[in-house]
Amino acid sequence: MSENTRASVGIIGAGGRMGESLCRLIGESKDLTLGFGFVRSNKGADSGDGFVSSWLDAPSDINAVIDFSSPELFLEALDFCVERKILFVSGTTGLTEAHFQKLEEASKKIPVLWASNMSLGVQFVNRLLASFSELPEDFKFQMSEWHHIHKKDAPSGTAITLQKSLQKILAEALPNIVSHREGEIFGIHEIEARSNEEVITLKHEALNRDVFSKGALVAVRSLLNKPAGRYYL
Repeated sequence: MSENTRASVGIIGAGGRMGESLCRLIGESKDLTLGFGFVRSNKGADSGDGFVSSWLDAPSDINAVIDFSSPELFLEALDFCVERKILFVSGTTGLTEAHFQKLEEASKKIPVLWASNMSLGVQFVNRLLASFSELPEDFKFQMSEWHHIHKKDAPSGTAITLQKSLQKILAEALPNIVSHREGEIFGIHEIEARSNEEVITLKHEALNRDVFSKGALVAVRSLLNKPAGRYYL
């Protein structure tokens, strides 16, 4: 693909909140174009807006796919990308070990990237967790997360990822994650370190969905023309 060619991106779950954000940002970009939007129902499929509800209707000239859908649709999208030999980026949560095994298998044939949270700020927070290893042993830790009432999985994939990172750093088990589902909260993740004398709080709050969409687009741009493999933000 030449430097002047705009990469064509397919959006899986295009009818959802994240899909709408991605489609809008791609429409505003100078280096990407919306190849198609996949929706499970017929919503938008016949309206001339590039939405399709069948993999057979997806155009052939696609360079990358971004998936924010469901665990079931994740597998279909991954198979589609392997068949077409195109880049796969996903932020779908609620995945099982079987899903990740499928992702590893696909990484031998195409570039793949999965992240429980596409926010670059969350990736920064994940790196900051290493500093907690410097605290005295009397500090106790608690992971909490808040999301909107429509979110199906609890705890969130992001909270699980951060919890696993912290457990590895501290080499100790941590209390269960506390999950809250309230209103239309985009996402808050908080790590509290508490002793009898003081409290340290590390917190990330998403102010809108565009923060996740922008991270996914950064991932696509960084992986275009890369060889097959498993990549990370």
